[in-house]
Amino acid sequence: MKSVLENLGHDVKTAADENLLSRPDTEIAAAANREDRMLFTLDIEFADLRKYAPGSHPGIVLFRPSSFGPLSVNRFIAEFVRSTDCFLCCDC
Repeated sequence: MKSVLENLGHDVKTAADENLLSRPDTEIAAAANREDRMLFTLDIEFADLRKYAPGSHPGIVLFRPSSFGPLSVNRFIAEFVRSTDCFLCCDC
């Protein structure tokens, strides 16, 4: 997924890049916050608004695709980013 997002022009870091694999969600969220990065995740725990209140971070996008296979997830996220980029840039 990282390469797909980079090919779309985004600066991407993964939990693995940040040595955060298997770390608590709060550490991952704090790292994204420190670097002013949006967090893309499949982890439902990030939907807890008591822990991750809107406005307390640059953004958390929780993906819930119909299939969690790697190719399906990659397609789902890439389509979301393409459609969101188009919406945000208003050049379409």
